[in-house]
Amino acid sequence: MAHGDGISKDMFYQISLQQQGGLRRPTTAPKCLEGTGIKAPTMSRTAHTTAYTTQREQKYIPGLTQAPPSSASLPPTLATQTQGITQQPAKSTPKKVPKALIDAFLSGKKNPVSAIMEYSSMVRYTTTFHETSVDHPSIVDRFANYCEIEGIGKFPQGTGKTKKEAKTNAAKIAFTALLGVEEDDVEDEKESGKVLFDSHGRKIVMKSNVNEPSRPAVQEEDTNDEYIPGAHGQSTSIAALSKNPVSVLHEYCQSRKKPFTIEIEDIPGQSGFSATVHIDGMRVASAAAPNKKDAKREAADVAVSILLAYDKPEEVKEELGHYDKMAALSHSCLHKHLMAVPEHYAGRKILATFIIKRTPNDDGEVVAMGTGNTCITGDRLSMDGRTLNDCHAEVIARRSLLRYLLKELKMFYEGSIVHSIFEEKEGTTKLGLKEHISFHLYISKAPCGDAALFSPRQENPLSDADLELMNSGAHYPTFQHDTQGNLRTKIELGAENEDGEGTIPVDKSRPYIQTWDGIMHGERLRTMSCSDKLLRWNVLGLQGALLSHFVSPVYVSSISIGSLYDHGHLTRAICCRLPDELTHQVPPNSGFYLSHPHVGRVTHYDPSRDVEKSNTLSINWSHEDDKVEVVDARIGKSTPRSPFRTSASGASRLCKMGFYHRFKELAKLAKRYKLLDAKNYYEAKMMNKDYQTTKRILFSVIENTGYVGKSCLGDELSWDEMFWYEMSWDELSWDEMSWDEMSWDELSWDELLGDELSWDELS
Repeated sequence: MAHGDGISKDMFYQISLQQQGGLRRPTTAPKCLEGTGIKAPTMSRTAHTTAYTTQREQKYIPGLTQAPPSSASLPPTLATQTQGITQQPAKSTPKKVPKALIDAFLSGKKNPVSAIMEYSSMVRYTTTFHETSVDHPSIVDRFANYCEIEGIGKFPQGTGKTKKEAKTNAAKIAFTALLGVEEDDVEDEKESGKVLFDSHGRKIVMKSNVNEPSRPAVQEEDTNDEYIPGAHGQSTSIAALSKNPVSVLHEYCQSRKKPFTIEIEDIPGQSGFSATVHIDGMRVASAAAPNKKDAKREAADVAVSILLAYDKPEEVKEELGHYDKMAALSHSCLHKHLMAVPEHYAGRKILATFIIKRTPNDDGEVVAMGTGNTCITGDRLSMDGRTLNDCHAEVIARRSLLRYLLKELKMFYEGSIVHSIFEEKEGTTKLGLKEHISFHLYISKAPCGDAALFSPRQENPLSDADLELMNSGAHYPTFQHDTQGNLRTKIELGAENEDGEGTIPVDKSRPYIQTWDGIMHGERLRTMSCSDKLLRWNVLGLQGALLSHFVSPVYVSSISIGSLYDHGHLTRAICCRLPDELTHQVPPNSGFYLSHPHVGRVTHYDPSRDVEKSNTLSINWSHEDDKVEVVDARIGKSTPRSPFRTSASGASRLCKMGFYHRFKELAKLAKRYKLLDAKNYYEAKMMNKDYQTTKRILFSVIENTGYVGKSCLGDELSWDEMFWYEMSWDELSWDEMSWDEMSWDELSWDELLGDELSWDELS
């Protein structure tokens, strides 16, 4: 048989199965090869390489030896044995991996090598292990091994005192990466007792039943050229957002050359297994959980939160530029408030904050914060204004900012004029920000949609030219393709989109109309991308239609990005895709204009971990809030375990009903009684003529630029029309409302639902 007609590796194993009854690689020559001059297999000196040798010359044996450059013949006996099986497929359909296998691996009950090989067999991966030299030689770790999966590539090496231990660690590293978890998520009975990380970042595991380890297992932490905050001059808090808490604690202490230990009790107490963190000999935090893994992680959670909350930013302020300061303040604020909800630390998060600066030299203060990257599912939409439709970080942070602005307006109208950020302005009945007060937005990742879509995934260190451009405030937008600048909508969380991330362009060729019936029957919910919302805020302001009754437009002065930053794409997305002539088209003396804020990114960034899943929870906080609120973005309401809950209904403090209550009370304080004539939330917004006129002009300009079709921006019906307006102080306590309380006699069916929903109003 000619070489071109040779059988595959799998066919050879089928033959081996017939001869020996198994699919393992044969350790002796198969019977079908007897008499051909081929000896038993021998192990080469390279890692795990099996070869057959002949008395005269090596012949090509599929699956065992490398094919010769020229055509070669297979042994006649082997050719005979292949007849009748040549039509069988090389690989069968992948099997469903049982959850029990994953659980057994994560719980430490199943050997990592056995687990990954069993997993690979089910999903039809070809998995091999290779011995190699140790990347970071140490006294104890003398052997190294790495796992390679065909079609995926090589994984970082595992090391150990023996070859078996090195192979086990290599399998653990590879399988944790495949599952999208981290090594600290896997139970390890060896870590019962005390786990010490020395000042060099090496890991020493000591059994609890001995005082001094005779041969401590020192493991060099696998860096893989991974970014280490302290080693590169970046505040740890900037990089910690997407890390496992144990990894964050490790990097924090390693950057400061401080050893730390995590002691885990062998015997569970009343609250479960207990874990305690000591840093440089000082007890910092402890936690208990049902299993050792969770106890270790939660103890690290608490320790990290404490360390970062009290990690004084002023120590490095002189070394940080504006954008790094905004990032450091933002992440410090997040970690401080995560102390109340350490269980929500896990999972990749997008963070957005608004920072106020009261003077040009002020370092700033975070006044609004939001995390999240998921929208509500269509079947969870409600008509009572109690759900949050969009829980992306930028949107949640902006709604938290509205609560802060409402508090400041309330303070002004109650007489605390000196302490409020607002003051009266000449020539207008509206209040304005006091001199030198400015707001700055920080986002840990470029906003979804037009800004993030075209940004390069591989970011390079900032050059002097980049820094000069960021400091100058000049905008040089990028226009390279017709698709750049188009409006986009977010992808709804669902079966086809597991994590709810990503955007799709608005179809300009056909009507873009959604109906309530369509959404309720499974049509995908369309929500405006964050890039498009930022574009809108840079024209209409951050304050929205309701607060525009009381204040002049409030614009963001700068936008700081953590990752996926590209100057040209970001400036195009948030402002420069609109012509500056728009400023001259808005109503005179209205205060509206097209704003071009300063933009830039942090000097050092932490590459995102693609293997770590984001979660569907969203956290919000506003200045002077005692507790954070945790919202399940899929349903748009707070979780049962949220530190702050309005009531058993779970309505968020950021929902439209809550804002309408506050608006009506503010109208009374300001003696703007005509505003109380509005029959509902929608009418209250429509009463602001300047705002609505500017909004229509904005939509017209977007339509004329060709970024979206006319039907996408129509005003068929706003979500605001769906929300009830008869709301008493009793309802402000967030008790469940009955249908009678919703004033059916004063609200027509047309006002309630309508027939069509527009793209803008669904935002």
